[in-house]
Amino acid sequence: MRTAAVLVGGWAHPAEQTGPALGSMLSSLGIEPTLVDHPDGLPAAMGDQDLLVIHGCFFRMLDDRYTPEQRAEFAYTTTADLRRSIADWVGAGRPVLAMHTAVLCFDDWDEWPAIAGAGWDWAKSHHPPMGELQVRLGDDTRTAGLNDFDVIDERYSDLDLLPGSQVLATATSDGVEQPAVWVHQAGSAPVVYDALGHDERSLGDPDHRALVGRLLDHLA
Repeated sequence: MRTAAVLVGGWAHPAEQTGPALGSMLSSLGIEPTLVDHPDGLPAAMGDQDLLVIHGCFFRMLDDRYTPEQRAEFAYTTTADLRRSIADWVGAGRPVLAMHTAVLCFDDWDEWPAIAGAGWDWAKSHHPPMGELQVRLGDDTRTAGLNDFDVIDERYSDLDLLPGSQVLATATSDGVEQPAVWVHQAGSAPVVYDALGHDERSLGDPDHRALVGRLLDHLA
């Protein structure tokens, strides 16, 4: 069985809920997860794992929408150890699965969007309230034979998608379509980003799990 170091939790995504749901998804797909609920614990967990999974929501919270109390509890600035560990991982060509809030993470580290394949621009990026999304797969051998599906989730919108990121699936709600899943290379490291997975409804959806399983095959 393959193994993974998995970052969960952070702002608005409590590890006690998302962690077990994501762990169950990965276990069902043949990945033994080591869950970490804070980025500072991630370097020690990475070790000789086969896969790095980022599903946390850890960022500086500079926007005016956040209160001083929220910042005091949840705001995060990356450490040199975290940046070095992830950079070394990617530099060695090791695979990364970035999910959902990963594009918001590590906003003080300029290299992170190049790893995730996109960045969150606070001037334009957003998501409507949670609701039903129509997830539609593109014509690609990596998703051939899988089903389009509907799922309860958030439609991440107007991200800064990097050139070279290959979109494999879109998510539509209220007639608005946005890229939802893509693959790209960060140097020699294969990377997949999946914008879905806010909570157990999405992480437990069988068609979403099948899609993630196919993406893991790509990363392997």
